[in-house]
Amino acid sequence: MGKILISYYSKNKGNNEILAKLVSTLKSSDLERIETKKNKGIGSIALSSLIGIGSKIKPPKHNPMDYDALLLVSPIYMGNIPLPAINYLKFFNRKVPKVYFLSLCGSELTTNKPVMSIKKAAGKTPEKVLVLPIKNLCDIRENPKDIMNFRASEQIIRDSKEFTRLRDFIDTIK
Repeated sequence: MGKILISYYSKNKGNNEILAKLVSTLKSSDLERIETKKNKGIGSIALSSLIGIGSKIKPPKHNPMDYDALLLVSPIYMGNIPLPAINYLKFFNRKVPKVYFLSLCGSELTTNKPVMSIKKAAGKTPEKVLVLPIKNLCDIRENPKDIMNFRASEQIIRDSKEFTRLRDFIDTIK
């Protein structure tokens, strides 16, 4: 098993932070929180992701090139990866190892935008992508308000029908 860095972007100890920490425990991997220089609200982050400007990040503590693989964990807002996560990849001037992408988000992935954004920023297509829709972790239907208010826990993820898919996904990261 190679050395893996898990870098994640998540607002305010959000669902993807919980997911990244769980995967870090399961894979015994280093963990890097992607932080913005200015604290912005989710609406501002989503808008900057749509228009592609703003959301400068703090310098990362780990260099992905010191690892065999990078797992990027991030939400998806309106089909886009938040700009702080993209700017993290750009920070390393396309010098990153194998890249994998994982997201806990509101619905199934219906666009190729996240993959294309990673390819453009990192200079390579992700080896594998897994998107876990919130509705598959609990009894929430596709009610946008319920999905936005959902807060994951490690136990909810472990108890969900998605946990087997998550385990299979992280077992492919090398």
